[in-house]
Amino acid sequence: MLTKQALEEYKEIHRQETGTVLPDDVLANEAINLLTLFNFVYRPVKKAWLEEYGKRTRDNSTLARRKTKVTDQNGSQPKSEKRKSTKTNP
Repeated sequence: MLTKQALEEYKEIHRQETGTVLPDDVLANEAINLLTLFNFVYRPVKKAWLEEYGKRTRDNSTLARRKTKVTDQNGSQPKSEKRKSTKTNP
């Protein structure tokens, strides 16, 4: 059940977004459906999870930068970036 204040706030948001005014029972049903959906979808993120994610993305971005090669439009490395061959031609 929604409080009268929550229903009034939802009514005002709905009016601003859509430009229409619906009966209170319809708006209450919409609001309850929205809150139910939010309850199923939303899960709080633990601080430890967020810290681990930050650590992993920092580590991965550093690794990606080390592995990234500069290439031209043809997919080959520019001449200044090409490695010298270790093989000697007889």
